[in-house]
Amino acid sequence: MWFLERLLENPKTVKKMVYVLYISLIISCLLGFIVQYGMSEPADHEEEAGFIWEKIPVFSAIYGFVGCALIIILSKAFGHAGIMVEEDYYDR
Repeated sequence: MWFLERLLENPKTVKKMVYVLYISLIISCLLGFIVQYGMSEPADHEEEAGFIWEKIPVFSAIYGFVGCALIIILSKAFGHAGIMVEEDYYDR
């Protein structure tokens, strides 16, 4: 654990990690476009989308990113509001 803590204390390393995450998000979106529009099958084998949002390009990548961001934000808010207690909480 000490290696990870030391690694995350360095601002340059954190900045590089953020860039890698942004690049991976862009690559994921580009691959979504390629899969949806680049690999089209003949019209007689085309399937109907079950839901309207399945027709939106790279919807799954955006949905996954927003979902993860919301989980992080809500868990931090819940942690600060209810789980975190003062240091002398049990001494009282």
